[in-house]
Amino acid sequence: TLFRSLWCNASAGEPWEHFSDYEDRLITISNGNIGVFSQGMKTLYDLALSPPRDLDESRAVRSLYELEFFYRCKRCFLRREPFSPTAEQVVVAALGKINSVDGLFPDVADLYNSSLRSANAGRPELKAKEGTSEEDGEFASLVRCGVLSPSGSFSSQAAMNFYHNLMFPHRARTMPEKTSAEDLAVECVKKFSSSTLRRSAKAAAGKKVPYEAVFLHLFHTALLSLTPTSVPLIQQAPTVLPPDVRGFIDLFANGDLQHGYELLRDGTRDEHARRFAPQGRYSDMNYRDRLVLDFIVEKEVPPSSFPALSAEVEKLNVVATFAFDENFTKCAYKVPSGSTGDFILPP
Repeated sequence: TLFRSLWCNASAGEPWEHFSDYEDRLITISNGNIGVFSQGMKTLYDLALSPPRDLDESRAVRSLYELEFFYRCKRCFLRREPFSPTAEQVVVAALGKINSVDGLFPDVADLYNSSLRSANAGRPELKAKEGTSEEDGEFASLVRCGVLSPSGSFSSQAAMNFYHNLMFPHRARTMPEKTSAEDLAVECVKKFSSSTLRRSAKAAAGKKVPYEAVFLHLFHTALLSLTPTSVPLIQQAPTVLPPDVRGFIDLFANGDLQHGYELLRDGTRDEHARRFAPQGRYSDMNYRDRLVLDFIVEKEVPPSSFPALSAEVEKLNVVATFAFDENFTKCAYKVPSGSTGDFILPP
């Protein structure tokens, strides 16, 4: 009641019901964390007071996925700095649960662990306290302060977004020279681990191609390494369309990029491409660039030809195809601009 009263005062009487979608989103991402909810209300209040005081709901909703909101949530999720190496390992385990498919993608935590080992080189070895492990102590602390649930997963989407952007130790210091969606996509796929793809493909229920969740995690991790912290990355970012037509884009690179990415494997390219059409589900995402990445496996790479697109999708000019050989050692690509190429994947 207090928050709604403050809102009405700040908005010169604008009815709260006009921002009911914002309220629903904030309740969802905070998942009962009163600190996050309070920061969301403060964000809305500050936006409403800012000139020219004509805030619309779509702008308010976007603010929940921007860097400033992450900074506001810091006091909710990061109780002390520097963040200890042990606490990092506990959070890594939670990050490893993201996008796992029935436990079939065990390499996620390994990827973060290897990154952390590199980042933490030279730090003294951890020594467990007598009677209880240091990891258990850090885990309990992160549960108490609302970062993790007792099961070891993140307690809320807000916590997951905060640590996904905080924990990766190799964020770039500056923006890359080429920042189009297709240029960044090619550079990201060049970082995919061939051994991870091979192991994941074996677990993919008889399919030759790993689950989409595997590609999404690898792509997210690579894009984190290529962009600075001024580019928050949000998985499953919601559009601000009405609930009956609302969409959730796989990955939204916010901040300085404003890119929307959809990923699929041997997928329905037409359906995903149409979501970026002028009247599609993602039409209100305020993106500057967008791309649908389709991952396929071919006997020969580069293939003699890439899968044909319908005339409608060709006109939208949003689909990039990445073809791997059956052993995931080589990849060839074709992007919307017409450029093609191939490269060897790292181990």
